[in-house]
Amino acid sequence: MEKQDNNTRTIITFAISIVLLILIVAGGTYAFYTNKMETDNIENNSTNVNTNKLEFQIVDGTIKGSNLIPGDTITKTFQIKNKGNIEGTYSLVWKSVVNNFINKQDLIVTLEEDGNNLILENQNQVLPDTTTSQSIIKDNLTIAPGATKSYTLTIIYQNTEQDQTADMGKSISAVIDMLV
Repeated sequence: MEKQDNNTRTIITFAISIVLLILIVAGGTYAFYTNKMETDNIENNSTNVNTNKLEFQIVDGTIKGSNLIPGDTITKTFQIKNKGNIEGTYSLVWKSVVNNFINKQDLIVTLEEDGNNLILENQNQVLPDTTTSQSIIKDNLTIAPGATKSYTLTIIYQNTEQDQTADMGKSISAVIDMLV
C-alpha cells in the first residue's frame, strides 16, 4: 500500500513538473517573439515600440481641435525615431479618436513626411468616427537605422456650399500612433 502511495506521489510530482516546464517555455517563447509597446511619458505622449532588433519612438502624437468653424485647420507635427540598428517598416494609425461631427466628410486629412506629400487633400481621406480601435492613416512606411523622420498631419475643416451649422463649434481629438 505504501509503495502505491509513493508511486502516486511520484506521478503527480512528475506531471506537475512537466506542466510547469511547459508554462515556463511557452511564456519565454511568447516574450521573445512579441513586440513590447510601452508609453514612456503620458504628459509628452511618447510611445516606444521595441522588438528584438528595432526600437522606434513616436514623440507627441496627440492632435486636438476645439470650437471649430468651416475653414479651420489643425496641424500636428511629430517625429518617429528609429533608435535600432536595422531598417524598419511601420504604419501610422489613429487611436482614441473623438469625432462627433455629423458631416464627417468635411474633415479632410493630409500628411507630409519630411516635406513630401504622402496624403493629399484631393484624396479625401477623412478623420474616422469616434472609436477606441485603431485605423490606418498610412501604411508601409520605412525608416533607416538611426534616422528621425518628421511628419506634419493636418485636418482641414472644409468650407463647403452645404449648411454646416450642425458641426460648427464642435471639437475633435485623436492620438497618432504606429504599428510595427
